[in-house]
Formats: sequence, structure tokens, C-alpha cells
Amino acid sequence: MLKNPALKFQAEHLQDVWSHLYSLSFEPNPSWTREYPGQEEILDYIVDLAHKYQLYKHIRFNSSVEEARWDETTYTWKTKIARLGSKDSEFGQSYTVTSDFLVSGVGQLNVPKYPDIQGIDSFSGKLMHSARWDWDYDLKDKKIGIIGNGATAAQIIPEIAKVCKSLTVFQRTPNWVIPRDDKPITPMRQAAYKYLPFVRRRYRAGLMDFRESFFDVVFDVKSPVHEFMMTVSKNHMEGQLPGEKYAKLRGQLQPHYAVGCKRVIITDDYFPTFTRQNVLLETTPIQEITQNGVKVEGGKEHDFDLLVLATGFKTTQFMFPIKIYGSNGKSIEDIWSSGASAYLGMTVPSLPNFSMLYGKSCASLRTASAM
Repeated sequence: MLKNPALKFQAEHLQDVWSHLYSLSFEPNPSWTREYPGQEEILDYIVDLAHKYQLYKHIRFNSSVEEARWDETTYTWKTKIARLGSKDSEFGQSYTVTSDFLVSGVGQLNVPKYPDIQGIDSFSGKLMHSARWDWDYDLKDKKIGIIGNGATAAQIIPEIAKVCKSLTVFQRTPNWVIPRDDKPITPMRQAAYKYLPFVRRRYRAGLMDFRESFFDVVFDVKSPVHEFMMTVSKNHMEGQLPGEKYAKLRGQLQPHYAVGCKRVIITDDYFPTFTRQNVLLETTPIQEITQNGVKVEGGKEHDFDLLVLATGFKTTQFMFPIKIYGSNGKSIEDIWSSGASAYLGMTVPSLPNFSMLYGKSCASLRTASAM
């Protein structure tokens, strides 16, 4: 159980991927309870997999990889590990693992990006990045400002608004938003997925086909799918912010660039949140962060108890902050001095027996869509 009920959204409302796409192809889960799963349900699924395949004995928790070097005399990788847990560190602060192969599974969205805004260190209230959430901080009756309005912000804003005194959202560029349409998966459907595997496989394949159709949305602005997606988004906004009363708000939230240039947001409750009395959408550019809050161009200042930075991750610094050294001691920074690249998104020149699970060729597309 979460100690702070106001933080329940952190565990239940931060998914924008269908539950059946979270199932591994060789280990499907027919018992998802919702179309979009909560954190607890995904965790239970992963823990069950770890037990079933006896993975725990291969996992080292409370450990941080600091650097990895290719040893040209033994043709092995020497990876330096720092112990983070207090009990583990009793046996030594660090150790080295020797392996024939080294595979990076760190992903791309792991190092928070903090905005380069004047005065960010001067704020006297609580400051936290959305990816480094303070679970002990009580949001109830607080004056909160959130910088950023991307995928993460769109997921947490509706939940924060329910418990805080006031919420100001600082938007630089509006996003295309499409319906999430989350709903429970009935026991009857769960039974069908369990006892009629072909039904489950066909449903999952249909979800994947829909996701794959986004290729045309992003890369072919003249495609019918591209136009259809923009129409769906506009209708979604007009349905949730209807009439003349919300005309100004619709104008502020309507993007004026092609859909797909940034990540499309999937949510049902983002737009309605701005109709709440305690929520303000601020589109005037930020001038600086002050001791008490945020000052925008023109001199207006907003005072806050808490500033949330939903400003994303350092998506272009692959492997950061891990230091990787390959043949002849060449660092990955030197190898990628002219830009990151990898063969089939997996292997890198001068890094023998090294590969990535989420490499440059696929990550670059996501980076482009997140700008």
C-alpha cells in the first residue's frame, strides 16, 4: 500500500501502452484487468516471469555500472560495478565483472533532463523532476507549478489537479492528443484470451498493426492516415472542450505543426483538467525561476510550494553516464564524436562483442518525435 494516497496516480495512471503489448510473445498474459495496466499489475507480471525463469540468481540489485573496458589481451570485457546498498557495500564499494560479451539494456529514457532556466537553483520551495519523484511529499493543498506538457506531464497533471490547492501548467508548445479509451477487460474476455489462445493472439496482432500504422502518420504527411489522425485529435479536443466558453483554451492547446513531429499523447482526461477552477494554463514564455516561483515574460510571477519538472530525458547521450572503452582504449564518446550510429541499431565499430537492445537506429526516430 502507498503511504500517501495523493501519490496513487504514480502507480496506477502512468501507462499509455496497451496491456497486451506488455506481454512477451512467448509468455502472454491473458489476465490483464484493463486495456491499459497499472504499475502494480505490470510489476506482478514481471516478478512472476523472474520467478518462473529463475532470473533472480542472475540479477545484482543495488548496483551501478560505472565503466566497462575491452581487454585486448584476454578478449573480454571488464565492467566496474559500484555497490549502492549499505549492506552490500560492507563487502567493498566496488568490484569488477569479467565477461566475453557485454549487452546494454539501459534504454534511452533513464537520465532526467533539467531545463536550462535562469534561477532554477534559487527556488526555495520543493523542486522535483517527474522521473525522480519524492514519494514522501504530500501534494494535498499545495500550490504547484509544472514545467512541461509532454507525455509524462499529460498523465500526471489530471491526478495532481485532484488533490492540490492550485496547479499552473507552463506550456511551450501544444501537443497532438488522441483518445486513450481505457476500460476494464471483462472476466469473459479474460477467459476467452486464456482458453482460446488464437483470439488473444489475433487481438494482440491487431494492436501491433495499429501501432505500426503510425509510420505513415509520421513520415507521409499526405497519407490518409495522417489526415485521419489530425481529425481524431481535433474532434477529441472539441468534444471535451465544447462551445464558445472554451474557444480560447482550444486555441492555446491546438498544435500548428504536422502530427508526428512530436510524440502523440494518448489520454482521455488531459483536456478536461483545464476546465477545473484550480488549474491554469500558462503559455507566456518563462523568463526565470525565482525564490518564490516562476516569472514569465512581461513580469508576472507565479508563487508555488512545489515545482515539478516534466522536462524529459537526455535522449541523445547514449550509455550516459556509463564510460565505455573499446579497442585501443577508444571511448564511446570518441567513436560517436560525429554523431551516434550503430549497425542495425545494435553493434558499434571498435566495441567488440558489444551490443545494445535499444540502439541508435530505432532510438533516433523516437528522439526526433520527442523534440
